[in-house]
Formats: sequence, structure tokens, C-alpha cells
Amino acid sequence: MTVSKKQQACVNRYVKENYDRINLTVPKGQKDRIQEHAKQHGESVNAFIFRAINETIEKDKRRADNPVQATSVEKQQLRGKAEDFPKGFVPLSEQEFEAERQKRLAALQAMTERK
Repeated sequence: MTVSKKQQACVNRYVKENYDRINLTVPKGQKDRIQEHAKQHGESVNAFIFRAINETIEKDKRRADNPVQATSVEKQQLRGKAEDFPKGFVPLSEQEFEAERQKRLAALQAMTERK
């Protein structure tokens, strides 16, 4: 189906009035990776990126609303100056971290045994 110039102009005007545009630059090779991931999940690249952003925002909000002790990955990501840490974040010593991890693993195991 061929779209007339007038139809395309109307679509372009609608998009301009109702959407914001963001240009995304990624390292070489990442574009193909992103496209393949989106395809595997039955969504467009735009929908995938939009979903990923929204999920991250929600995760960050939950973390800000309910500060938790960091996982080892978060600890590695958050090493730095105090102002770099999320509000309410209290870094654990390695011993405290391991004790907390063991406690959570035990709780998780107890929950799965009840099922």
C-alpha cells in the first residue's frame, strides 16, 4: 500500500505533537544484539528499549523507597564517594555482607521447603 505525501505529513505531524524523540548511541555490535533480543521477545527495538527503561526506573524507585543492603554486584557498582551511594544506603563489611547473605539464603530455603 502506497502512502501519499499528505498522509505521511499527517503521520509525521501526529508523531511530532505526541512523542518525544531520543537518539541512542551504542557501541559497535550492540545494535544487532539489541535487535535480536527484541525480536526474540516479539517486540520492536523501540518497545524493548522503552520497557527496559521503565523497568529500571521502577526498580530504582523501589530501591530508593525501601533501601536494602547491597548485593555483591551492587557493592562493586557503588564503590566510590559517599554522595554516590543511594539515600539510606549503608555499606556492609565483608563479614556483615556474608552473614546477611547466609540469613537470606536460609529464609529462601525455608520458604521453598514449605511449598
